[in-house]
Amino acid sequence: MRIARVFRGIVGVVLCLVIGSAAGAQYSGGSGTADDPYQIATAADLIAVGETPDDYDKHFILTADIDLDPNLPGRKAFDRAVIAPGREAPFTGIFDGNGHVVLNLSIIGEDCIGLFGEFRGEVRSLGIVDATITGSGWSVGGLVGCMGGGWVTRCYSTGMVAGESRVGGLIGRNGVSAGMMGEVNAGFIDQCWSTASVKGSEEVGGLVGSSLGGEVRCSYATGSVTAGGIGVGGLVGHNVGSITSSHSTGAVTGRQLVGGLVGMNYRGSIALSYSTGGVSADCYDVGGLVGVNDRGSIALSYSTGTVNGDKWVGGLVGTNSSGALRESYSLGDVTGHRLVGGLIGMNLSSEEEEGGGTWTIINCYSASGVRGEEPVGGLVGGNDGETVVVITASFWDTQTSGQMTSDGGTGLTTSAMQTAG
Repeated sequence: MRIARVFRGIVGVVLCLVIGSAAGAQYSGGSGTADDPYQIATAADLIAVGETPDDYDKHFILTADIDLDPNLPGRKAFDRAVIAPGREAPFTGIFDGNGHVVLNLSIIGEDCIGLFGEFRGEVRSLGIVDATITGSGWSVGGLVGCMGGGWVTRCYSTGMVAGESRVGGLIGRNGVSAGMMGEVNAGFIDQCWSTASVKGSEEVGGLVGSSLGGEVRCSYATGSVTAGGIGVGGLVGHNVGSITSSHSTGAVTGRQLVGGLVGMNYRGSIALSYSTGGVSADCYDVGGLVGVNDRGSIALSYSTGTVNGDKWVGGLVGTNSSGALRESYSLGDVTGHRLVGGLIGMNLSSEEEEGGGTWTIINCYSASGVRGEEPVGGLVGGNDGETVVVITASFWDTQTSGQMTSDGGTGLTTSAMQTAG
């Protein structure tokens, strides 16, 4: 009996060791801690991360480039996010790309899709290369579908991303509601870029579809952005957070609320940023930098791309709704039908402002060519009847614009515009 008990004990220990070894062997090494992260070296490793929600709060490091081409052995075309596809189990750990890339990611799914679906953690130094990602719903991105906090740093994407709403080359939606008071948890996007072509309907951006808070800084997008609806931007479709030291260069096409950098800037801030891509839209609120600036701020920024729209069309901002502009300028030619301006198409009261709004335009200028039907202005196309517009030290070039009048600002010749005084 004693021998049998000893034997059973030995068997139990061996089984525990085997089970423990098997659990730790699902990746190529590591224990999942900060000092010893799980090593992801193969496609099987990466797929295993997605299939192990218990590890979503752990540390990972990519040790090789990984090709997810569905035509290769052991790969597949995904129908949801590879990692954290469900809201009940977001990724909250740290994923260090270590300078490596994930190639040929292919997803045809619905909502909240990308390499990561629900994301609250940190990912850094990772490239998503030649991705083909198509969603039939909202929050579609090359790297992250739904970002509810955390950090994305030194990451990039190339390829094609398409969806319905909140579609971005790198991140679909940055920000989720948190609590009964309407708070939003949003993350930080730093030193990131995308060359992906992006298509969708509403809230579509070259880098981020919808940024409901947080920050985008030192980042850029160069891919074309095309949408059939509203809120379309070369960098961000809908911005409620802050954008700093960032730019976009791709062509932007949409229906309305379309901008070279941002489609809708709602109470957001934009600083030290620019756009150079051409902008075109079928309807209104069309700007070289921002389509509509609704109680937001724009500072130390510029646009140089051509702008084409119907009405409320501006070289920098299509419609400025109780917003503030300073030390900014526009150079691209502007064409529209009504309320067309070299800098701003229309200063308009925000729907949420009682008794009209107040606009401040300080130290701004436009050297854009301006063409359209009345009213047209070299600097401002028009102001609505309830506006309180404060325009200080702001000018337009009467020769390049072809316009001698403006609803605000001072017109100068080209030589006078180039005089420091």
